[in-house]
Amino acid sequence: MNRRLPCIVLAMAACSSPARKENPDMTTDTATADQRLVANLRAAVEARIAPDQYAAFVGEKPLVDTTAGTPMGMLRRVDFQPDPDHPGETVKLDGARAVIYWARPVPGDDPRVVGAIVHEDGTTQVFFAVIPPP
Repeated sequence: MNRRLPCIVLAMAACSSPARKENPDMTTDTATADQRLVANLRAAVEARIAPDQYAAFVGEKPLVDTTAGTPMGMLRRVDFQPDPDHPGETVKLDGARAVIYWARPVPGDDPRVVGAIVHEDGTTQVFFAVIPPP
């Protein structure tokens, strides 16, 4: 008998998952990480720091950062849907000169993001969005 066969079978069993993943309840660690991300971003906006300093201030690498070279035109192709948990803080790209956003560590089928939009007039807006698959 091949000696590697039991190892392969065990590895396959360990990696197998149910056909449909259930949404786990948000754990304390996940909730804390999300709260910290949102709080740090809000603090950055309130401190009125330069847009290219948001990532350092927040302490995590953003998913998208137009100050670091991501083209604004690419964002116009993203299907940002309102986050039902934050209906008053939606994406408004009109007049934006910089957009920075992070993936939120929250459970769900579609990725949720939180970010900041810096407008041409100097105002900055925090936004939350859900990005469904294409």
